Amino acid sequence: MCHLRRRQGKTRKSVTGYNRHEQIGRSRCQHGGTAMMSFDLLSNFVQEKGADKLGRWSWMKVGTGTVSTRLIVAYSPIKPGSTVRKKAKGMGKRVWMQQERYYRSRGISTDPVIRRKNEGSARSGSATSYLA
Repeated sequence: MCHLRRRQGKTRKSVTGYNRHEQIGRSRCQHGGTAMMSFDLLSNFVQEKGADKLGRWSWMKVGTGTVSTRLIVAYSPIKPGSTVRKKAKGMGKRVWMQQERYYRSRGISTDPVIRRKNEGSARSGSATSYLA
């Protein structure tokens, strides 16, 4: 990644998605998240960009005039097995656990992976509302 930052004078656009609901402490290290970058000519055609606040996806809308394409990078966590969850006790930083805590704190009891899939299929006609 460092060599990408040294491309001075080159046009680039980027977007990052990460869990903005939990404090990460001094280590500044958090599992999960997504990122996208566009360089040079493609950067000139980026119309919009965004990410969700749990770090599940990042997106860029590129195009000209009325023709555009939405590029999406998505992260789907895997539910840890019972032995993994016992070993991870105290760590609590696994992505599935982060999202489970987020939903539970809002009174929603569902598997984060199933919820993401359901949100996607329910809003497939409107990518903007799904991704905003």
